[in-house]
Amino acid sequence: REALRIKPDLAETHSNLGNALRGKGMLDEAIQEYREALRINPADADAHSNLGVTLKEMARLDEAVASYDKAIALKPDHAEAYCNRGNALKELLRFDEALASYDKALEIRPGYAEVLTSRGDALSVLNRTEEAVAAYRLALEHGVTLVPHSPYFGPGLLASIHMTATFERETMVEYSFVELGASPMGGSIAVNDGRIAVPSGLGLGRDPDVEMISRYKVD
Repeated sequence: REALRIKPDLAETHSNLGNALRGKGMLDEAIQEYREALRINPADADAHSNLGVTLKEMARLDEAVASYDKAIALKPDHAEAYCNRGNALKELLRFDEALASYDKALEIRPGYAEVLTSRGDALSVLNRTEEAVAAYRLALEHGVTLVPHSPYFGPGLLASIHMTATFERETMVEYSFVELGASPMGGSIAVNDGRIAVPSGLGLGRDPDVEMISRYKVD
């Protein structure tokens, strides 16, 4: 804060202080600094973008999108703003808009690894599986380490296992290690020596155990 005492109207210093405060998790204070930077210099695209990042961390998603829009209006080639805008829109379940934002980021910066991964996530949610796999493969080509995951023990986990099996190199799958009284997928999701076999039946490879679900369901 010494620079602010010497020259309190320095917009860049306020913006940098905002970055430091955000890094320490002091989000309300960071927002104050970004807003002060923008009061001094409303044309600072990076300050608008960083304000959006902070608002998104606070789950103020609509405000975050508005900040990214201002950053992009000031700097049309702001790839990071398009990326972060897409992430906020994805959390708002506005997937088509998110994909358009990701596509614009990739137009500006081809091979943008974070965008390729996030784009794959959005496509996966929309059940556009082939496109999602293509996006993930492209992310892998650009050095991204992907860890498909599902926090559950049913079809979601099986889908993650099958997606992982399409990758050309061995990839990890996130797995929640808890002791289950019974598994809806039986032994098809059992971990042996740190590995899970890819089920080979129709569809996802295994149907849920209806009898087990009936036995454990809560009315």
